Amino acid sequence: MKVAGVAVNRFNAKDILGDGTASYNLETNTLTLNNADLYVKKPATGNTYGIRAEGSITIELKGTNKINCEDLYGIAVVAASDGSAPNVKISGDGSLESYGSDGGIHIRGSLSIGDSAEVIAKCGNVSSGSGYGIRAYDNLTICDDAVVSAETGSAPGDTYAMHAADEI
Repeated sequence: MKVAGVAVNRFNAKDILGDGTASYNLETNTLTLNNADLYVKKPATGNTYGIRAEGSITIELKGTNKINCEDLYGIAVVAASDGSAPNVKISGDGSLESYGSDGGIHIRGSLSIGDSAEVIAKCGNVSSGSGYGIRAYDNLTICDDAVVSAETGSAPGDTYAMHAADEI
């Protein structure tokens, strides 16, 4: 997993960025954002993400959190190393605004947003392909007292504020 380009490991998991705004529990696969303000510039080569993870994860929100990624996705979660689709849960009593040039939140599995989390996902104007505010390759579930909104810019391909391949 990477948070704002910083690889998470057992040595930095309790304070990933060194400012108390992001921590990761290795036993429960829970990333906690606590008033995090992540800004990720587009690199000269390669790709970047606000948060990139492999496999199932919980993202717990505390306070007001923002992700602004000039390249690709604010949050991207891909399949685990064994190929299994991830189940991602966003929860807590905080808020998150996630922006990516190609999508705010991109999950190659199922996404559940619950508790009293407030989530805004935004996509910029995409120069090639499709753009999504929130995209889940399987199910997208909004439950409990969660409040979710999504926006998308223009794209030569499809654009969706929220898209799930199976069910919303």
